[in-house]
Amino acid sequence: MIVLMFISGLVTGVRMSLGWVYMMEFVSNNHQTVLGSVHLMVENIIIIIAALYFDVISKNWLWLALAGLVGEFAGLIMNALFIPESPKFLIM
Repeated sequence: MIVLMFISGLVTGVRMSLGWVYMMEFVSNNHQTVLGSVHLMVENIIIIIAALYFDVISKNWLWLALAGLVGEFAGLIMNALFIPESPKFLIM
């Protein structure tokens, strides 16, 4: 389980950096600030919900970690399969 949590941490970094670059590339300049703020707000709301789940509903962290792993790997697979190569990303 510790190994899976380590891999999840690596996947999170990749997902967040790739997601951010692609999001900013495909959104018009007028909406980048709003969409970037919403993206960060959703990430933080998920952290708050996870903390409340652990505090109020269950002290068993295993199910919370497994739910996070499933979400991270689903995001990684979707990024790998459906996101085209980006000229802006390749330049960076």
